[in-house]
This record gives sequence, structure tokens and C-alpha cells, in this order.
Amino acid sequence: MPAHVTITDLHSGEIVKELGPFTTATEARTACATEANEVLMWRLAGESWEAVSEDRVFQVPRDQPPGT
Repeated sequence: MPAHVTITDLHSGEIVKELGPFTTATEARTACATEANEVLMWRLAGESWEAVSEDRVFQVPRDQPPGT
């Protein structure tokens, strides 16, 4: 299943941009660093990866195990 990135405003929660599709969550997270123009620190939050920059939140669904 392709991975998509959702970028939201940190303060308002409004979706400001979507990126993708990407083949894997790793590829999507790499694209986020390029979009943010900075190194992002990722944490697993439920079923998605999340990173916070100065004013945006980046969310990437985690990859599903093969066969699911």
C-alpha cells in the first residue's frame, strides 16, 4: 500500500499539504525532511510516524506487514 504524507499546521491543526504516493514509509519520511529543509526527529505514534518542526506536524502511516 503506498504511503502518503499529511502535513498540518502545528497551531491550527489545518492540513496545509499532502505529499505522495511513496513506496514505503521510509521513503515518505525522507521526503518530509526535504520538504521541511531540516532534519526531523520521528516517533511512532499509534499507527503512524510523526515529526514536529517549528510550525508543522508531519504524519506518515507506518508500513503494514506483508500479507495484511
